[in-house]
Amino acid sequence: PYLKLASEESEWDIMERLSHEILRIDSSHPYALKCLRKCHIVRKDWIPCVEVERDLLKKFSGSLFTKDLAMEHEDHLQKALRQDPSCLKNWSFGYLSQRRDKGKDKSLKAIGKANQLKMKGLFLQAGFILKEAYEKKAFSELLDELENIYLESSADEKILEIVGELHNSCNNSIHVSVLYAKLLYKEDKLDEALRVLNEFQSRVKTRNFQIKGIVQKDKLQETNEGFDELFHALLFLIAIRQDRLEDALKEAKPLLREDKFI
Repeated sequence: PYLKLASEESEWDIMERLSHEILRIDSSHPYALKCLRKCHIVRKDWIPCVEVERDLLKKFSGSLFTKDLAMEHEDHLQKALRQDPSCLKNWSFGYLSQRRDKGKDKSLKAIGKANQLKMKGLFLQAGFILKEAYEKKAFSELLDELENIYLESSADEKILEIVGELHNSCNNSIHVSVLYAKLLYKEDKLDEALRVLNEFQSRVKTRNFQIKGIVQKDKLQETNEGFDELFHALLFLIAIRQDRLEDALKEAKPLLREDKFI
């Protein structure tokens, strides 16, 4: 009853202590395990969270609760890898009812390694790890982390160069080109940002692809329509900043499509 009251009042420290006390008496107590899991989720402690979830899935397989839990478990496994890339080493997935897709694991491990380096202030090394991982598999979240590292490093010019190298090596990627142009724009390097976008647009035309088409055709890249809009938004903003009003009007057209508003 004390654990239930602590749960109703969201007293996380008390919940955690009482859950551990109950589990020392009964290691399979379902309510104590569920409360302990809830504490880990609130605190975003994903490694102990997935360990508790594994216990629940093992001990209460087939119940209504574990059916819903199994759907959340994969997301939490991925978050755990982002915190510690080695946390699933020697981890057996035999408790899962279906075979797990490990397609994203290498990219998530790279993010985890980069986060560990970032916490030590080693931003440049973190940037290189993300760059190498993206060149192997174009997972868009790697670029999100690379952008975060650039911003958290106080706009380190060497990390911007890493993004530029990635732009040159992945010249069919709207994700990379837009990120590079965006960072150049934020640094007021308008001519360089415009050059990057125009180069990409030129490659698209010579290959007879639509900008969205490249994202869809390349199976290594996750589809993200937001990049298409950001591409035109950057061209629009650069044109405005450079007082090229006719070009700005041209780039505003795909941003203000009638079907989006009417």
